[in-house]
Amino acid sequence: ADPTVACMDLPRKELSEKQTGYWEKCEASIDGMLGGYGYIHDVDAQGSLKFIKKLFPDTAVVQQGRALDCGAGIGRITQHVLIPAGFPKVDLMDGCEKFLQTAKETLPASHVGEFITSSFDDFSFAGPSKYTLIWMQWCAIYLRDDEFIDFFSRAVAALDPTAPSFVVLKENILREDGAPLPDEDDRSVTRSDDHLRRLWARAGVAVVQFADQRDLPKSLFPVRMYALRRAE
Repeated sequence: ADPTVACMDLPRKELSEKQTGYWEKCEASIDGMLGGYGYIHDVDAQGSLKFIKKLFPDTAVVQQGRALDCGAGIGRITQHVLIPAGFPKVDLMDGCEKFLQTAKETLPASHVGEFITSSFDDFSFAGPSKYTLIWMQWCAIYLRDDEFIDFFSRAVAALDPTAPSFVVLKENILREDGAPLPDEDDRSVTRSDDHLRRLWARAGVAVVQFADQRDLPKSLFPVRMYALRRAE
């Protein structure tokens, strides 16, 4: 079994409070959402849009679909990726009420659906419909291995079975396989590509496409995008 990372070895309620508490101290801005790295926003959004276009060569699927922004914060990805990609409705989920309030005040009402305040471990995916795209970025680092397996097995089950549909995780990864790297400040862990794939295999989830985010500063972790579906 994968070792328990000490910085996450707390009861879930207490761990969630510490993780959410870290983010509640951050400002409700793009720079705040990116931990002070706001200058990477443009290149990040461009890379995400390119990946979505690769996943959905038939734009009609997107234009008739619904997306979910998981760990949405102030709606940075909704506003700069999911709406520009063509999704007519996007639901937003986050654990911080103040960020979702900013999203409500700034996002175009015609394109947003539900605002859901929830932690990842108890999020039900009980939206108004099944999803064409569920996007999760820089949030899986807050899940323990067993929670990660549970979350992604439920996420792929919330996809629309009648059209091409995907869960996308865009996440920091380690440069080589090894033990997860903890961050005591926000109580997160960064995993290797191999580690992520082992967890998805246990969750019954298949990686159908992946791509690296290009043009990030070399001082940052590598960032990879994974398109996921239920394993056949």
